[in-house]
Order: sequence, then structure tokens, then C-alpha cells
Amino acid sequence: MITEATARALAGAWRIFLGDRAALSAFDVSAEGFWRSFGAVLFTAPTYLLIILFEERMRIAADPLLVVGAPFYAARGAGFLIDIAFMPVLLALAARPLKIEAGYSAYIVVRNWGGVLILLPMAGLMVLTGWGILPLGLSTLLQLGVLIMALRFQVELARTALGWPLGPALGLAGIEYLSSLFVVLVTDRLFGV
Repeated sequence: MITEATARALAGAWRIFLGDRAALSAFDVSAEGFWRSFGAVLFTAPTYLLIILFEERMRIAADPLLVVGAPFYAARGAGFLIDIAFMPVLLALAARPLKIEAGYSAYIVVRNWGGVLILLPMAGLMVLTGWGILPLGLSTLLQLGVLIMALRFQVELARTALGWPLGPALGLAGIEYLSSLFVVLVTDRLFGV
């Protein structure tokens, strides 16, 4: 069930994606709101599970002899959980040197709720591709578009929550993307995927 606070946070994340800096007021950036924002995982986990199921389906379609089993699911599950915490911990450690203590909580709160919006189009593409409705080449191109949208959101988030200009905001968005990629690569290696 979506509460009023959740609906307000999701709408606020969408407004930030559109460049509305005033949308930050839609979020509870208190200590309690910070920890509550990690509840967004309740919305992202089912979507992520759907992505994993269709990723497995597409891997098998590409290589019918491939056996995708427990290590694949363990790697994706561990990667999902680590990715939720990795960047918040990294930014918490770097908050003082980066002088972002004042905006740190807001950044993480909006990042957590924005993750719900980012995963939805990716899940839709995976489902359409897995069902054979979208050809793989077109799906890959559209996934690139979703990635660009996600990076744009990260840039707007850094500009809004941290007050950063475009250049540093782009840099942080790139670090966010690379950190997620790093987590996937490490968990794949750890689980032998």
C-alpha cells in the first residue's frame, strides 16, 4: 500500500528529475526520514526481481546450454543489497572532505525514492524483451536511454540536494553509475557468475 508520504516522495523524485529544485520540500530529510527512505527497497525489490528473472531468460535464450542457477540469483541478490548501502556509506565517509554534510541526508533520501522510478522503465524493457515483443537490439538501445535518464536524475539530484554546479554533479552521477557496476562485477566474481 502506498502511503501519502510515499506518494509525495515519488512525486517529488519525479519533479526533481524534471529539474524542479523546489521539489526537495516534498521529502522528509530528518534523521527519521533518512532511515525511512530505505523503505523504498520494498518497492524496488519486486521490480529488481522481475529484472533478474528476465535477465536469466535472455541469457538462456542467447545460450540454450547455459545453466543459470543459485549462484546467479545469489550474486544478483547480494549485489542489490550491497548497492543500496554502498554509495550512502561512501558518501558518508566523504561528506566532510566534500563539504556535503548539510545536503547529505536530502541527497540519500531522494536517491532512495528516485531508485523506484529508475527501475520501473528498465523492468518494463526487460519484460517486453523477455516475452519477445521487443527485439534485443532495440531493447539494448532503449536500455541505454533509461541509463541516460538515470544519470540525468543523478545530476539533478546532486544539483538540488547538494547545490552543486553541473560539472561536479556530472562527476557524482558517474561515480554512482561506476559504483553500481563495481558492485555487480564484484558479486558476480564472488559467486562465480
